[in-house]
Amino acid sequence: REVTDNQTEGVIEGDLFKRSDRYIYYLNQESNGYELQIYSIADKNSEKVSSFDIQPETNTYFYGYFGKAEMYLSQDARTVTVISPVYHKNNRMLYTVMIGIDVSDPENITENARQYVSGNYITSRSVGDDILLLTQFNVNGRPNFSDETQYIPQTGALNNLKSLPIGDIVYPESADYARYTVVCKLDGRTLQTEGHYAFLSYTDTAYISASNIFTTRSYISVS
Repeated sequence: REVTDNQTEGVIEGDLFKRSDRYIYYLNQESNGYELQIYSIADKNSEKVSSFDIQPETNTYFYGYFGKAEMYLSQDARTVTVISPVYHKNNRMLYTVMIGIDVSDPENITENARQYVSGNYITSRSVGDDILLLTQFNVNGRPNFSDETQYIPQTGALNNLKSLPIGDIVYPESADYARYTVVCKLDGRTLQTEGHYAFLSYTDTAYISASNIFTTRSYISVS
């Protein structure tokens, strides 16, 4: 089971290190990707049990630690979820990818899912079996309005991204920035999206509790 220390009870934070009652998990950056390393917990006899190489998909590359890559360990310590900013070379867009990795058998680690959300990674939390993800999606100065990927946030597999429906986009009467704060709730076991909202012209500052997400927006008073 997952036993990593966290600042808020019931709210788990992403990190490069996670721990179960048997193993320590470490996300290491390599030149072209990441390596998930698993170590036994046995005092002076602790040793590396196994490792797993994680590579970006075709025409993409990871942003690495500069983009705040993190991971989660499920409550039953059977699944690791790696979160990383990604740049797509073809459409020149930033995404955040979540990669589900089956670590139930450390000697036979497998990847089981990848899900993408438009925008650069802000932060995330895990509550129960759910992962709450926040990204910031900036609209380019001169978007091509025939291409929804340029001005509407999307989620899904890289080759099957779906735009958020208009009902999930919150926009104020006056928008100061062409920028979205995207909030997604995902099943931590399958990485399937359970809900999402995009807040236009909001900041990237947010607070996540066990039951709520608070986003912020700046105003300028003109007298």
